Amino acid sequence: MYKSKDTLVRGQRMHTRSLALLQTVSDRITNAMTKYNDIRSALQRLAKPLHQTHWGNVLQELTVGNVSGITAIEDERSEGRRSLSWIWKLSSGNAIEGEGKQEALRIEWCKARARAQRWQEECVLLDEEMRRVLAFFRHQEGVWNMRAVRAYSHVDSYTAAGLRSYAQRQAMLQQQLQLKCQRDWQGLSHQINNGIGAPNGDQYRVEH
Repeated sequence: MYKSKDTLVRGQRMHTRSLALLQTVSDRITNAMTKYNDIRSALQRLAKPLHQTHWGNVLQELTVGNVSGITAIEDERSEGRRSLSWIWKLSSGNAIEGEGKQEALRIEWCKARARAQRWQEECVLLDEEMRRVLAFFRHQEGVWNMRAVRAYSHVDSYTAAGLRSYAQRQAMLQQQLQLKCQRDWQGLSHQINNGIGAPNGDQYRVEH
């Protein structure tokens, strides 16, 4: 509703009416949440005498953070930290409503699976980028080491000594960069290749 208001509402009159409508919906949600929590509290008081306490883990306490639409997770939090509210994971007694909810949940599951695969692909690319960076520094170190021992017969001895010193300094710099990256990335490649959801060859394992 907020997206529709921001996209479609123009002018002070329509803006005021949309705000009033949003407030009405918000009040209804608050009243429903309060009513649910009151009923749940009453059931909790009766649960122990009736030896019926198993439902407490299913019908949880309702908070403001729980009251959100199925698609609300797309509007907040980063890609890797989105979580569907528990209210959408409960079974519905209404067949028609249940079918609609199941269809929406299937769509959200497909979106979540695609996001997980995208994150896994990013991890695979990250591992390859780290390997290439280290390989580049090793290559550059070798290039500068070769230049450090070059004869430089076309220049005088003082210039040649200066060129060799510069080449040695550059080779040492490339080596230091390589060692720094290895220290900073220590164990990261192992986590990527052996952690939860790690790729198995060319196969994604996000469902496991």
